[in-house]
Parts: sequence; C-alpha cells; structure tokens
Amino acid sequence: MPALRCGLEFFGVDRVMFATDMPFDTVGGLHYVKVALEAMDAIDVSAADKDRIFQLNARRLFHV
Repeated sequence: MPALRCGLEFFGVDRVMFATDMPFDTVGGLHYVKVALEAMDAIDVSAADKDRIFQLNARRLFHV
C-alpha cells in the first residue's frame, strides 16, 4: 500500500486509474483483483476520490 499512497501523492488523484494485472496470476487474475480492491479499501481517501480512481478519470480520458 505504500506504493499506492506514493503514486497518489506524486501524480494526484486526477491522474490515477484503478487497474490490475489480470489475468496474470495463478487463478486467472482473481487474486490480483482482490488484492487491488483490498488496497483501495484500506487507503485513506474520500469516497469522491475513490470514485475518480475507479471510474471518473477513465471516463474523462476515454471520453465516455
């Protein structure tokens, strides 16, 4: 989780998007998705910032 905090502090919430290494693990990607979601749950950011990370930044970038 320190790497996630470092990335958020360096780049800012408006330049971070949720992503995983799926499907590159021993259970077809499910493990990495679970680990990434647990890290997002544990990090101390507002619900609005999590919304940016999970969807709004991608929508803005991809114009959807």
